[in-house]
Amino acid sequence: GANDSGFHTSPIKIGISVSPPWYRSKWALVTYAVLILSLLLLFYILHKKKIDKEQRLLKIELAQEQRERLIQKTIENDRRIVELKNEALESEVTLKSKQLANSAMALVKKNETLQELKKDLTQHKSSFEDFYSYKRLLKKIDHSISHKDEWHVFESNFNQVHEEFLTILKSKHPDLSSKDLKVCAFIKMNLSSKEIAPLLNISVRGVETQRYRLKQKLNLESDKSVSDYLRNVNL
Repeated sequence: GANDSGFHTSPIKIGISVSPPWYRSKWALVTYAVLILSLLLLFYILHKKKIDKEQRLLKIELAQEQRERLIQKTIENDRRIVELKNEALESEVTLKSKQLANSAMALVKKNETLQELKKDLTQHKSSFEDFYSYKRLLKKIDHSISHKDEWHVFESNFNQVHEEFLTILKSKHPDLSSKDLKVCAFIKMNLSSKEIAPLLNISVRGVETQRYRLKQKLNLESDKSVSDYLRNVNL
C-alpha cells in the first residue's frame, strides 16, 4: 500500500449524526401528547356537559310530569269532592221531598178526617140543644183545617225542596192570592184535585174552579195546562 511518492495513507472516518425529522422530535412528541390529552379533556368536558344538560332536562321533564300528575290528582280530587257534595245535596233534597210528601199526605188525612167529622156534625145538627155550641165546634174544625201555622211549616219545607218556588212565582205573578200560591204549591207536588180539596177545605169541584181561575191569572194558552207550566217552566 504505497503510492508513487512513497507516502502511506489511512482511511479517514467521519462520524455523521442524522437528526430525526422535526415531527418526530421530542418536543413534537410532547406537543402531540399535550394535544391528545387536551382533545381527550375537551371531549370529556363536552360529553359531561351534554350528560349534565340531558340530566337537567330529564329532571325538568320529571318535575313537570310530577306537577301535571299532582294537578290532575288535585282536579280529580276536587271533582270527586264536588260529586260527593252533589250526591249529598241530591240525597238531602230526595229526603226532604219524601218528608214534604209525607207531611202533605198527613195534612190531607187530617183534614179529610176533620171534614168527615164536620159532615157528621152537620147531619146531626138537630141533636144539639145549644146552637152556639154547635157553631163553636164547626168553627174550631174549620180553624184546624186552615191552620196557618201548619201552612207556614209546610211552605218552609216546600221552599227548601223547590228553591223559593213560591217567592219567585209571586214575583212573576204578583196578582196571585195566598190561596192561589197554595194551589200552585200542591200542583207542583203532583197532588190531585181530590187530595188538594181537603187541604183547602173546599170541594173537588171548587179545586177545579180554582185551577181554571189560576190558568187565567197565569195568562196560559188554552192548550197549556197549569200543571205543565208549574212543573216545566223555568221560574
